[in-house]
Amino acid sequence: MSPDEAEIDLGQFLDVDLLRADFGDYLIDLSTKDIGGSSQLQTIPTMAVTKDLVFYAKPAFEDAGYEIPETWNELVDLSTRMVSDGRTPFCFQWEAGFASGFPGSDFFEAMVLRAGGVDVYDDLASGDLSFASPEVVAAATRAEDLLFSPGFVRGGAESISSEDWARPMMNLLEINPLTGESGPQCMMVVHQGQMIELLGTHFDTEFTASGLLGIDVDFFPLPQVSPNGPSVVAGGGYLTAGLSDRPEVRSILRYVASPVWGEVWAQTDALDAFFSVNQRFDTSAYAGQREQSDFNVRERIHEISRAAIEAGTWRFDLSDQMPASFGVWTEDFVPGPFWQGMLDWVDEKQPIEEILTNLEAQRVALEGEAG
Repeated sequence: MSPDEAEIDLGQFLDVDLLRADFGDYLIDLSTKDIGGSSQLQTIPTMAVTKDLVFYAKPAFEDAGYEIPETWNELVDLSTRMVSDGRTPFCFQWEAGFASGFPGSDFFEAMVLRAGGVDVYDDLASGDLSFASPEVVAAATRAEDLLFSPGFVRGGAESISSEDWARPMMNLLEINPLTGESGPQCMMVVHQGQMIELLGTHFDTEFTASGLLGIDVDFFPLPQVSPNGPSVVAGGGYLTAGLSDRPEVRSILRYVASPVWGEVWAQTDALDAFFSVNQRFDTSAYAGQREQSDFNVRERIHEISRAAIEAGTWRFDLSDQMPASFGVWTEDFVPGPFWQGMLDWVDEKQPIEEILTNLEAQRVALEGEAG
């Protein structure tokens, strides 16, 4: 964006009340800024990336008689049973070049949201709550149930920081094409919804695995901590802004704000799988030319986000709400403190309490420099 460009106030020509009905108060509030004492809608929520999903090897899962866990304790109990049966419950893969650690921050954020709820999550995002607070430490400690329990992770926790984030589907199938190993390399993978495009024949990449979505690999939401608590969802997404107030720009933004936006994208196989955040979006668009089982999975992912948006329990990626040099990568294209902290966590360089204390100190220091 050049110095003479600025995001225009979309509320001048869009019905904000209708947008709140379509996208929910949380996303519209996130898209609104205070400009000179005036509240202005700056962006339109365009698509969602649901980040707290558990993909699993469906045939092996069902053959063993395993049931989908509905609570965190049930997930831990299931994992313990898998180890007793001679299976490896999880693959965690957090290596991603200069973005290494981001799958770890996604998992961490999902646990803060589940263990602490939306208020704790929002306070951590705004800086009103410290990374080192008891609520955040408790959430991370609960995550360690999966990361550090003996036999729970393929290769052990020490392998997580070096395992490529883009290979989850390979590890869930009967044969890993990279290693030739037979049988699922693990039974479950915690990852984001975009991973579905690396299954089947949509793309010929080194990470694409042969198999059918909904048949060979399926998913369930990462379980809630409290059996009676609200269903929460952590996700990322895209927001669309206008930088020039011209008639054609207004027309495009009206279209983007409408429930028909994304129908073509939803039917198209793309490395960035499209999921609408508009409550009126017609989910039949996800069918395209896909198998019924594939469509069913995409529709379920959409419905999970839709229900959370309607309930006010969908939350935007925490690291993306923070300054880039802290939450994502630095100007030198290395993982920032948040992502690096996640790598140090699984490498057991420091206890999680020390990592979180250091993260808070670094965040405060950066805010001081910016302030």
